[in-house]
This record gives sequence, C-alpha cells and structure tokens, in this order.
Amino acid sequence: MKLVKKFLYIFAILFLVTSCGGKVKTEQRVDDNVYWALGNINQTVEEAAQLTYEPLELSYNNISDKLGPDPAYVWVKIKFTINENLKNKPLGMVIPYLHFSEKAWLNGAFLGQYGEFEPRQYSVQYQAHFYALPQELLNQSGENEVYIKLFSFGTGTISDGITIDEYAKASRTAALYTFACSKVYLFFSGILFCAFLLFFIFYFARKEKNMLNFAMICLTSFVFLSFYNAPEMPYYGSVSWAGTFLFTKVIQCCFFYFTMYAIVTFILTFVGVGQSKQFVIFKRTVVAITVIITLAMPDYSSLSKICVPMIITYLLHFLLGISSVVKSLFDKEKRKKARIAARGFSPMVITLMFDLLIRHIFRNINFPYFVLFGLVFTIVYFIVYFSIDYGLVYGQNQRLTDDLRREVELQTVDLTLAKEKLELEVEKSERDMQMAAIVQENFFTKPPKQFLGWNHDIAYEPLDKVSGDLFDFYSDDGEKLKGFSLFDASGHGVAAALVTMLSKNIIHRYFNRAYENYFPISYALGEINDEIIAAKGDVENYLTGIMVRFTDLGDSCKVELASAGHPYPIVYDSELKECISLKDMENGPHYGAIGLAGFEVAFCNIQFQMKPDDIMLCFSDGLTEISDKDNNEFGRARLEKIIRENADLSANDLLSLIKKQVMEFIGEAPKEDDITVILLKKVNQLEML
Repeated sequence: MKLVKKFLYIFAILFLVTSCGGKVKTEQRVDDNVYWALGNINQTVEEAAQLTYEPLELSYNNISDKLGPDPAYVWVKIKFTINENLKNKPLGMVIPYLHFSEKAWLNGAFLGQYGEFEPRQYSVQYQAHFYALPQELLNQSGENEVYIKLFSFGTGTISDGITIDEYAKASRTAALYTFACSKVYLFFSGILFCAFLLFFIFYFARKEKNMLNFAMICLTSFVFLSFYNAPEMPYYGSVSWAGTFLFTKVIQCCFFYFTMYAIVTFILTFVGVGQSKQFVIFKRTVVAITVIITLAMPDYSSLSKICVPMIITYLLHFLLGISSVVKSLFDKEKRKKARIAARGFSPMVITLMFDLLIRHIFRNINFPYFVLFGLVFTIVYFIVYFSIDYGLVYGQNQRLTDDLRREVELQTVDLTLAKEKLELEVEKSERDMQMAAIVQENFFTKPPKQFLGWNHDIAYEPLDKVSGDLFDFYSDDGEKLKGFSLFDASGHGVAAALVTMLSKNIIHRYFNRAYENYFPISYALGEINDEIIAAKGDVENYLTGIMVRFTDLGDSCKVELASAGHPYPIVYDSELKECISLKDMENGPHYGAIGLAGFEVAFCNIQFQMKPDDIMLCFSDGLTEISDKDNNEFGRARLEKIIRENADLSANDLLSLIKKQVMEFIGEAPKEDDITVILLKKVNQLEML
C-alpha cells in the first residue's frame, strides 16, 4: 500500500502541474455564456446568427446526450465582453476538449478549424483547441460572439474550462492541456513498446508463457493507447481515409477486448491457475464473437448500443482473473505469486475506478486517463520483478558456467593444436596474397614518363593487398597521349582484383578500336559492357568507370569523355579560375554500370577543350567517400577548393597536397575502400615534363 500511495502522490503532482499550472490571474472564464442550436452542414455563419439558441451545460457527452451518437451539426455560440486587464492585447481562446470536429468564427470572421466534417470525418481526439483572437476583429468595449459549427459524432462534447486570455498564456494553457491529455501518452507508448520487445526477447530466451503473455499485454495496450494520442502519431493522417468510425471500432473497441483478454490470460498463467482446453477455446470464441459483432456495426448509434454489454462482458472476464488471485491468496503454493499479481495490478484497478468516477459521475473530460498511468506502473512493476527473477536464474547459470569452464580447459589442448594448424594455413594464404599483389601491381604500371603537352601524376592505394581499381593510359609512341581510363570494381579484395585483371585488356582493345575508327567513346563503353558480361560469367562483381580520349589542337586539345556510373572528373578552367560542371554538358541519357547482365545501360559523350594550365582530376569514389571518425565524408567540394587555391602547382605537388589534406582530414579513422587518383595538367606542347 505504501507503493500505491506514492503512485497516487505522483499523479497528484502531475495533475497540479498539467491542469493547474496554466491558470493565471488574467484569464477570463466564459463557461456561463455558452449557447447551442441545432444546425445543418450547409448553414453559413450569417444564417447561424438568426437561429434560436438555448443555454448549454458544459460537461462530458453534453451534445450526444441531447442528439444521440449519430452525425449531427450544432451551432455553439460563446458570448463575452473583454475584461479590463485584457483589452487591447493579443488574445487567445482555449477549449480543453471538443468532439468531434469544428469550425470557428469571431464576430463573423473565420478563425480556423480542428478536424474535418463529412465525408472524411477527421477528429483531433484529445488535443486542446486553441484559437488566436485578432485585435482587429475584437470589440474592445462591447460584446463579442464566437460561433462554432460543431460536427457531433459519437460522444459529442464541448467541455467546460473555456477561457479567454493573453495570447501567449492561452497558448501555454492549450499546450498543457494537450500534453496532459494526449502527448503524455506518447511517453507511455514508448514504455509499452519497449516492454513488449523486452518480454518478447525474454520469452525466446526462457520459453516461459508468462513472458509471452505479458508481451501481448504490452503490445495490445500499445495499439489501444494509440487511439488517445493518435494526432501525435505520424500514421494517423494516412489511415484516416478509413474513417474515424472504423478507426474507433478497430483501435478503441477491438484492442480493448484484446488487452483485457491478454491481462486475464497473464494473471491466470502467472498465478498458476490451470485452464482446460475447452475453457481456453470458450474465451477465444467470446473474443472472436465480440470482435465480429463490433466490426459489423454500421454506425455509431448501433455501436453505442452494444458498448455497455461489451464492457460488462470484459469486466466479468477481468473479475475472473481478480477472483483467481483472491482464491490463490489462500493457497499455500500459489500465495506468493498471487500477492505479486495483486500488488502489480492494484494501481491499474484503483486508477480505473478513479477514471470512472471523474468521467461518468462528475462528467469531466479535462483530466488525463489515469488508468493509463496505472497500466504503465503495472508494466514497470513486472519489468522489475522479472528482472530480479532473471537475475536469480543468472546466478544458477553462473554455477553451471563454472562447471563448463572446467570442461573447456580439457579441450584447450585440442584447440591449441587446431590453432597452430590454422596459423600455418593463414601464413600460406598471406604469401599467396602478397604474390597476387605483386602481379597486379606489375599489371597496372604507371606510365614510365610524362607525355608531350601534359604534366601528370597518379596515386594508387589498395585497401587490401590487392585492389578493385584499374587504370590505363593509351599512347601512340609513348609520348603522345591518346587517352586514359579509370575503372572501379564493386567490392574489394581478391574477387574485385580478378575482375579488374580480366577487364583491362578488353577495355584497352575497345579504346584503341574506337580511337582508330573514330567511334564515340560512349559506344566503346557499350561494347566493353557486352564483352565483360560474357567473359566474367556468374561472377557478381560489376564495374563503374570513366574513359577519356584526347585529340590535339595545337597548344590545346579536344577532350571526349564518357562515364559508366562513375563520378565525373573535376576539370579546372585556368581562364575562369573555376571548376566547370561536366554534368551540365551531358547530351543524352546516362545510366547503368559495366557488367550487369539483364540491365539496360545508356552512356553519353561529353566534349570540351583543355588549354594550357587547365587541370583534370579523375578519381575512384574511395577518395570522396573517405570519412573521418564522425562519419563526415571528404567530399568533392574539398577537392575543388584545393585545386582552385593551388592551380599553379605541378601535377606531382598538387597531388601530394591532396593526399596530405586527405590524411589530415581522416586522422585515425580507417580507410574503407580502394583509392586511385589520376591528375593531369595541360602544358605547352613544346614543354616536356
């Protein structure tokens, strides 16, 4: 009982904070000046002003008590004269609870709306309704009238506690109401969902039905609770196409049944009360029948008629669980578990009775559902209980572990021998890998010297001993540069390296064919794609790549470039002193990589000229995607900045600077991909570097 008292004390504090914290001396209550008249969907506010109004008592279900649960349109008029301490100030009006949806006007001017009318029928549920009252619309010395066109559907209600206050204070008051009656349940939903995952994992770890049954309580309660905080959830608007009526039947009604069934099932299993197979079938049949009946209801009127019988049915079901706990208190074998169950569920029972008293006796809807606080307390209580119980089991397992440790020690000798054998195999694999790296390095050799009219440098850094990157330079006589290519095989390691070695001669052959026959480079990429698909068979790796062809024009040269899913090079224009965008030069569709059978590809040519002092930086994506310890990528923009600020350097010095800044950027972070960089700087034809 001490625990229960502490629990109620916490809720008393929450009530004071959420319900009373927003009350300020400047607020003006208008509960005594609220009137109503029956209307229809097509009436305008001007027509509503001509209706005959009656005083409206503000309480829970006050509209549905007059008109029933079926759809109806009601005009609510609120009259007020501004208090002296509120005159000539920005004001706001707060209605703690209004159901179902409404539109509001101040002195004939539209203020806004909450929810939607037919046919969509959308409600903001338990959120408070806040309206800004513009000064230019207010009669500072005379009477003001607020007209509310209310769509009453189901439990039609406009609650008491309607206040006029300074805008900022009224906004805070509305926020407190919304937090207490809607947003706070998001926190509870998080607890329930986490508890569901926790107990579901426990069930698979220990195969105890108690764990599974309690996980089901958490899951069904989580879904049931979504009815009360639905507007705070991202899915609410997307499911409203099904109609709030269907949403109410499924979430509020059916999952209430499921939750009550799960609670009673857990109580009986936890306490150890035996259930015959026939009894279990009977309970499940009752749940199935009540769900079918509920879903079959065509309208709110018929649904409201079955609510009381359904609630009585499940309260009797719950009393079955309570009676089993009471009986077990007198059974020596079951007494301990019965006391635990009684303590665990007592907050839920107490807060349930408290809610029934507030809403159905005092008819007040401005308070949160305290039973949900009680349910969360019950969840936390059993989390603690099962955690302690799990700790005891862990102690027993620890003793078993000590026994197993001795057995493990007996196996250590055998494992040591196996380890030594494995180390020999690893050493052999390392030698083989080193040999493969030497072969690949000789296969992808750098040009022995500079080309006529070009100053270039290359960085080639495999992630492993072998690389998935390949590059090649094409020249007539070792001096005149016809072009180059850079390709990147997917993945890295041996498989990617084999694909590059398979592909190099194919790429080289088709480049020369395109060069000699004046075929577009993009056409060559298409032929390369077809042959590599046929050559590599079932190997899954594919390639992205860039192919570039140069045509001398004296001191300048024509550049023809095509890409197969590879990052475009960075091209620096020495006259503009800027990096130009190759993406903007595309002259057709561009998609696809090399070596993917069954996928359509399209490669387009890009053409431009390079003049002396122009720079081209071509790279595999390992350069731009390399990251620091915070997962920030080095990126293309940093490369462009380095080139712009240091364009006067030679190719060798500029590439060295890039490598230095990359290493400073990543610090101690590990590399995750192969990196290949080719940097070319156009120089005067007569200059040999």
